[in-house]
Amino acid sequence: MNDAIDEIKRLCQDKNIIGLYDAEAVARKEMNSRLEYALEQGLEQGIEQQTIFIARNLKNIGTPIEDIVKATGLSKEEIEEL
Repeated sequence: MNDAIDEIKRLCQDKNIIGLYDAEAVARKEMNSRLEYALEQGLEQGIEQQTIFIARNLKNIGTPIEDIVKATGLSKEEIEEL
């Protein structure tokens, strides 16, 4: 039993072992950051596409462009191009 405890203590002080854990923790944080960024980008794209879809529908039913600008936040030029 004492041999096992001594081995655990030795491993806890081994810089190579500690480095492996640190590298794994850094890689995990990096992956989580990438996933969060991808999710944010996907949500932004979805919102932008939905806004354009709504603006196009409003334009097609004859809503004045000024009202579409107010409702969607798109510019007059963006709406005219739809």
